[in-house]
Amino acid sequence: MQAEVIQPWAAVSAAAWANASKAVVVADMRRCLPPSALTSRLAKGCWKVILYEAEELTGNMVWASGDADVAPLRLPLCVSGWHALFIGLYATNATPSHAWLKLDGETAPTPIASSKGPGYWWMQEVFWKVAELKPDQCLHIQHVPLSDNAAAGCGVAYVKMIPLHAAEIAGFCADRDDAKPRRLATTCDHFSFMAARRPTTVESLLSELEIFRDTDFSTLLLHIGGADQVCYPSRHGTMWGQAQNSFADKGQCWQAESCRELARKGINPTKVLIDGAHALGMKVHIGFRPALWSYHEPFTDFFESPFFGQHPEWRTVDRDGTQVARMSWAVPEVRKHLLDVLGEAVALGADGAHIVFTRGFPVTLYEPSFCALFQARFGEDPRRLEESDPRIATLRADIITTFVRELRTVLNEEAKRRVNGRRLEISMTTLNCEEDNLRYGLDLRRLAREQLIDEVYPAIHKFTFGGVKRVWDMDFFMEACAREGVRVIPMIDFAHVGHPNANYWPYPTFLLKGIECYEKGAAGVGFWDPAVVNANDEAPHEYWKIISRFGHLDELRARLSLKPSKPVFRSIRRLGEHRLDARFPPYWGG
Repeated sequence: MQAEVIQPWAAVSAAAWANASKAVVVADMRRCLPPSALTSRLAKGCWKVILYEAEELTGNMVWASGDADVAPLRLPLCVSGWHALFIGLYATNATPSHAWLKLDGETAPTPIASSKGPGYWWMQEVFWKVAELKPDQCLHIQHVPLSDNAAAGCGVAYVKMIPLHAAEIAGFCADRDDAKPRRLATTCDHFSFMAARRPTTVESLLSELEIFRDTDFSTLLLHIGGADQVCYPSRHGTMWGQAQNSFADKGQCWQAESCRELARKGINPTKVLIDGAHALGMKVHIGFRPALWSYHEPFTDFFESPFFGQHPEWRTVDRDGTQVARMSWAVPEVRKHLLDVLGEAVALGADGAHIVFTRGFPVTLYEPSFCALFQARFGEDPRRLEESDPRIATLRADIITTFVRELRTVLNEEAKRRVNGRRLEISMTTLNCEEDNLRYGLDLRRLAREQLIDEVYPAIHKFTFGGVKRVWDMDFFMEACAREGVRVIPMIDFAHVGHPNANYWPYPTFLLKGIECYEKGAAGVGFWDPAVVNANDEAPHEYWKIISRFGHLDELRARLSLKPSKPVFRSIRRLGEHRLDARFPPYWGG
């Protein structure tokens, strides 16, 4: 494959567009509205205007600090027709830049972020999107503070608009309207984005999804939050953090405040995300995390489920008597509670249910309820047997299969209540080989053979808690599941974004993982929380653009022959009254 199959809209470089030399650049942000939001000095509620000179550009940027609490700005663009839009971000090594942008008439803003740049300060040109601009249309510029990055500001220095050639317009529209590559799935844990930016409106909730518009994503695996912890007032679950007035970290406080304010306004965030995904042409499976009943200190007060606290007798117990922070699926009351919570969430309009087993094992151990079932069936105490005794795994598999059958009943009843009566699906994220799944009682062969599941997401990343072999056995999933009509969609984690030492796959490895999935017969590829990449200044440049088009197999192959593009930085000569390229720059005093 030749590199030219990577079309300009699938890349991040302004130079790739035919009319790059005809770009219209707006460098004077003093044109932003309202004028009352602009100031020459830092002030609450205002954007600071800063004169700059950067290579061939001279202009005035707008900048807001993390605590500025600024309202959005509107920048009249004064052009019309199809354009590729690039944003000039200003950042320093101490203050990364995060901007949230949308055009008049769009549903919600989407984020862009600066990369790590050269030196102490930089201006970076970032590709945002392709859009058909209308006369008198404005660009909305927002700054959304982040709970985990108080230093992050928002600096917008210029907007570059490249008019599209007729052939580019035709190619872009054809590519956008082609439904064939839409085979990607994404998770949303329903916690991270709320804890990071405290959404309190429908628009701010939909910002979590808007980046998936016109991409290869077709499925949203929307977690309710925890095992029975949810983000809305519930008849069965518990809304995060409402019993607290003190929190271990800012993110948990923001999550609780977000849930409380949305509930006060009568906004159910889970329903908003379900409806929002449907508006984008995505189906939604509502998922839960079987292991998240509690958490380690000092986070126990926030994460611990009241149901877990009220029923210590139903918790799992290891063979040595150690109580484990799980609730046992061998207890019918536990299964019913989970089904009530999950059924309530699916009834908000979802297309199915999802079990996140990579955040869930074990669901049975050697607690009294399990031992009683084992004794009744086999006449022995399982604690006196070797753990490898196949009867232990068999009973665990029976228990999990029972839960999935009960879930199928709940979903069938929900389907009957709907006008279309369409089958509601069951999917699950699993460990990455048969042996590891069977160790905990997840018998995928049996579930597939009994037509109880519709999709399986084997996790091939390193954060598959409970995995021992850590061998990705795609052949097993194709033979045991795909042969029975179950769609196999490997779950890739390109990086564990948010951890101090984010471990991103090297560029070629990242591409080869996707290619290997498709060549082995995968129905698609899933990504764990990819929405954070587009808004994270730690993410490798260009990763989101590649992720958003990961359904284009030919494109993935073509990228292998290319090196990743380098971020475009502009050197800055002047900021305000200070020359930065002088022999004695001002930062020497810092």
